[in-house]
Amino acid sequence: PLNVPDKYKDFIWFVTPKDIIRKMVIDYERSQEPYSRPEPFRPRMDDQ
Repeated sequence: PLNVPDKYKDFIWFVTPKDIIRKMVIDYERSQEPYSRPEPFRPRMDDQ
């Protein structure tokens, strides 16, 4: 079970491990780049 705030309990959450891993890898790689500017994470939906 995810730790979801009460105001979002009625939402349906679809999160796949692949999406989580991809975000973690992208965030890690960006944190390694010097002077990197964070950008919002946008998953690509074309590789389903």
